[in-house]
Amino acid sequence: MRTCKECGTPLKDEALYCFVCGAPRAGRRDDPDDEERHKVYQRQQQRQRLETRRRHTAAKAVLILGALAAVGIFAYSRYSPALRTLRLVRQADISGAQTFYRDRVVGKKLEESLLRFRSGPAAGGVLDDYNEDRITYEQAEGEMKLLQQLEFPANGVAPHLKDLAGLKDSKAAYALAVDADQKGDYAQAMAGYANVSSIDRHYKEAEEKAETMAKQYKEDILAQAGNPQNEQDYARAIKILTAAQKILPKDQDFSDTLVTLKQGYSAAVKQQVVAVAKDYISKGYYKQVIDMVGKALTYSSNDLELQTLLTTATNNYEDFAKDQVEIYLGNRDYAGAMALLERVKRDLPDDAVIGQLYETTKSQADLYR
Repeated sequence: MRTCKECGTPLKDEALYCFVCGAPRAGRRDDPDDEERHKVYQRQQQRQRLETRRRHTAAKAVLILGALAAVGIFAYSRYSPALRTLRLVRQADISGAQTFYRDRVVGKKLEESLLRFRSGPAAGGVLDDYNEDRITYEQAEGEMKLLQQLEFPANGVAPHLKDLAGLKDSKAAYALAVDADQKGDYAQAMAGYANVSSIDRHYKEAEEKAETMAKQYKEDILAQAGNPQNEQDYARAIKILTAAQKILPKDQDFSDTLVTLKQGYSAAVKQQVVAVAKDYISKGYYKQVIDMVGKALTYSSNDLELQTLLTTATNNYEDFAKDQVEIYLGNRDYAGAMALLERVKRDLPDDAVIGQLYETTKSQADLYR
């Protein structure tokens, strides 16, 4: 392999010029075209070197300007009256901040604008410090309210002040939930965890604890409400599930189980009602039959057999009242008739027949007083 006679760079055999210094290869034949190409090549190399130097110079200028700007920003941030005011607020020097604001900021548009621009982020810092328990609620509230007073105009601090109040409630809910959790009070603990705010640093932990606890709570509730054997068991299970739904209102298993329990309860009550209804009606226990049927219809309102029993008991009660009132009136015992109707009205408050009988009897009683 040949080398350049000028700089010693290794050259390929077919190379006519050194690609480093541009010198012609030793021992080659002169060729006018090659000479022209060599000149073009040298001009290109020179332009590239100039462009490289220009770029380096521009880069240095940018770095220098950036450094100067950084120094300027640092100096301004250190000595700016607006930012100094904010630092005094964050140092809890309330009177100092107010004095500095009045003396050095008011009337200076740039400083007032900067204070307005930075008050919101400063309030966000106050909120973060309270969230991390670095300051008390009273300190945080005092700093935020002062920021709101100093802000010109007030437009960035108010949302943080509102978040601060919500965060205070969230912290209280979390503390209550932890205490209830330690005592094994699932319902109270889950209610507390559910009220932890998404901006609270305990939010994720509360969410995880609530999820774990909800699973255990659900298992316990379903176990307590399982396998009812009689009307009392069904009533107790329904009461437990109804209360549990307030804690976990969206739980589908609770909803499905409650529907099943209500159906079972209705069937159990109906069985009892059907077994004693005829005997009770024959003995004049109309109110007891009406109450039992009404309870059964609570969870099975379209049951035809129960509706028929209710109608029968109600009609018999109405007939009984009519017969007794007629006897009282025949004996001119208006007081006795009214006393009877008062009791029947309490048993059948929405009954139109009894209501009309009551008004008619009362009118007659008033005539003979």
